Amino acid sequence: MKRLAEHALLAAQGVWLTLLWLAYARPFQWPMSGMLAGLVDGSAPRPFVYRALAPLLVRSLIAVPGVGIQPATVLVVALSFIGWLWALRWLADLVLPAELPMLATVAAAGPVGLLFVAGGYVYDPLTLALFTLSLALIASGRHWRLYAVVYMLMCFCRETAILLPLVCLARAGRRGWPAAVYQAEVWALVRLMLAAAVYGGNPGANFETHWAEHLQWLWNYPLPNVLALAVYGGALAVAVWRWQTQPPFMRAAAVVVPAIFAAYWLVGYPGEIRVCLEAYPVLCLLTWHGVYMRGVLPTAAAIARLRERRRQPSSDKARPPAASPEPASVPG
Repeated sequence: MKRLAEHALLAAQGVWLTLLWLAYARPFQWPMSGMLAGLVDGSAPRPFVYRALAPLLVRSLIAVPGVGIQPATVLVVALSFIGWLWALRWLADLVLPAELPMLATVAAAGPVGLLFVAGGYVYDPLTLALFTLSLALIASGRHWRLYAVVYMLMCFCRETAILLPLVCLARAGRRGWPAAVYQAEVWALVRLMLAAAVYGGNPGANFETHWAEHLQWLWNYPLPNVLALAVYGGALAVAVWRWQTQPPFMRAAAVVVPAIFAAYWLVGYPGEIRVCLEAYPVLCLLTWHGVYMRGVLPTAAAIARLRERRRQPSSDKARPPAASPEPASVPG
């Protein structure tokens, strides 16, 4: 019953995140409505059109009589956010101490909305959900067949799927090379199919670089950049504090953080921190565990001791005072 209530709470948060995403991304207002229509019908420019899984789901729902593009988009986004929170809860269960997973998951739903302040696309929530689920499947050490399916879907969702083989390699060392090479080959085949066979005739380019715009943005608007870097750096500092005490899998998954941050400065558009989606679940759990290890959060043992102390005075008051011993008689 407790787990059912937790999943219901996370589902409600997923609906709230959907409303927040709709407010920030404005997918049904021009010009984003034109981009959404282009993604769904396959006419959007490259490289956006390569992120084909979420638009394909929307297109499949539109095929149902009476379903339009707006309700179909909202449904895909809502299920993606709910699935992300459930996947994050599972990942937190696998890597964090017993008292942290639900707290960390509920708290993660707040800051993630900031990733979409500068806008977003229909494939962003699904990317977040599939990447987090992939991390949870790797951390479990089981369900490898299911992971192969999820990884394939992730390859059709965003090109950042290539980061998952790096996580496998960091987790398993030399033993992870065969799996990493296999995943890299799958990723390359999917990208080749999308770039050459399916959307090769679309306008645009296979990838875009915006490092020059980043430098201009940093020069013209230093305050938001400094604030963003300060928040990012603060979370990173807490995460790396007592690095050896972090869960082994999270230390392996941390390879995602510098990789996606470098990708943001190279190919991401200035201000679009949604590019760092894949780093968010990793950095979030690392930060929570770092806070926990510094003693900021009470442990289960400490809470149990506190409850015991609170019960002790009441039991002492209820206990009658012990009778004083009578003096021993002295023989006369």
